[in-house]
Amino acid sequence: MGRGFFIMLSVFVCISLFSSCKVKTPKGILSESNMEKLLYDYHLAQSLAENGDSVEYRLPVYTESVLAKYKLSHDDFERSLKWYSRHADVLYKIYDRINQRLDNEAQIFGVSSNRLLADNYINAATSGDTANIWKGESTGLLLPKIGRNILSFRIMADSIFKPKDKFEWYFNSMFIYQKGKRNAVAVMAVRYENDSITSVQQQVYGNMKNSLVLSSVNLPIKQIEGFIYLEEPIDTPVKFLFLRDIALIRMREKSNKDSVSVSKPDSLVVDTEAEKKRFIDSIQNTAKESDSGDHFRPVTRERAKPHEKLLPR
Repeated sequence: MGRGFFIMLSVFVCISLFSSCKVKTPKGILSESNMEKLLYDYHLAQSLAENGDSVEYRLPVYTESVLAKYKLSHDDFERSLKWYSRHADVLYKIYDRINQRLDNEAQIFGVSSNRLLADNYINAATSGDTANIWKGESTGLLLPKIGRNILSFRIMADSIFKPKDKFEWYFNSMFIYQKGKRNAVAVMAVRYENDSITSVQQQVYGNMKNSLVLSSVNLPIKQIEGFIYLEEPIDTPVKFLFLRDIALIRMREKSNKDSVSVSKPDSLVVDTEAEKKRFIDSIQNTAKESDSGDHFRPVTRERAKPHEKLLPR
């Protein structure tokens, strides 16, 4: 009797622990697996729309077709986005799986990505002329919430760092939003032993590969620091910024010219004609079957607002 009781108690505890690890979505909210599928297709549609001309027209048409494919209205989509924004840990896991899928498909189609570029330096000794010195996670998720709207880093210099070293910070940006603008800013700075600073700043406005390049001056380096900040009022509804393939490359070069380079919108998983045709046919057929209503607003691009302060010292 006692033994049977303890066995039942153990089974009950195990079931309770297992259940507590899974977050149940309420009625009217997309399940975790369906949300993952939708977000993957949504980002794929964005990449297709931004990889060519007439972005203002193509972007709403393609993304509307994704919603039609899943038989969702804008309100349905927004409700699910709001729920997942309140459960950021679940949302991050979803994007982690999306990231893996993008990496796998990039390798299958032979498409370059920032990660593949950074991997060229990962195995290099950190004391070499060129090396990836990024110490954090290779992905990040920003939301318009206190504590979740900024990704920052600080790397203290050691004997390996030399004056006139050049630094290049890579990352891919992927936005999800329904209203307003895609608006974030990236800043990278080198702080020297005399506390002077050189810095570079760049607007992040789309689903694209980003690269900030900064050459240090002929002074001993104290640290290199930077941040990516989602420039939205706290609690702005339904806006995510997923960052992937983050890498920071230190190079030893003779040239000291500072520059900022921005590549064209990322065509990470749609860089073959067969893949483009397959996806375009899919969303166009879905669009024909549905009588879509309002489109998303056109994408607008603005200059980043100047930031007076860098990271706290």
